[in-house]
Amino acid sequence: MLLCLAGHTEAQSEAPEVTVVFIDGATITQMLKPGTTKTFEEYAHQIFIPYIARQLRNARRLDLVWDTYRDDSLKASTREKRGKGVRRRVVKSAAIPGNWQSFLRVHSNKVELFSFLSKMLVQSYQEEGKELVVTDGQDILSVPQQEDINQLAHVATKRQTPA
Repeated sequence: MLLCLAGHTEAQSEAPEVTVVFIDGATITQMLKPGTTKTFEEYAHQIFIPYIARQLRNARRLDLVWDTYRDDSLKASTREKRGKGVRRRVVKSAAIPGNWQSFLRVHSNKVELFSFLSKMLVQSYQEEGKELVVTDGQDILSVPQQEDINQLAHVATKRQTPA
């Protein structure tokens, strides 16, 4: 199939200019395993934040959106069927659980992890000339701080997982 396409396309050596990158945070946490990190703070600084920084390298703005789940939603019942995991408090010094997938099965673990990572990312963000917009539950965090986030809040609300 590649041979057929080769005659109809031109090879590009540069990536196209990107203005905004949108990232589904829950997908990223599923993808980025903790590896050898021992605490949630290490995970944030050694795994998660560097990944986000690489995504922002070729864009002017990055929007990181986390899923929110209602207790009475279809996704909530699907999560119930997947089984239970172990409840673990998400704070800087807490040990990373040995089974990441099991940890992510627990709703309250994800809520705390998503909020923790949002705050750590915003606190450590230092890119000049770039924008970062992150959801944190129902709140929106931004760097640089945006005075009027009403429009952003409207977009974030629309992107949340429906019931």
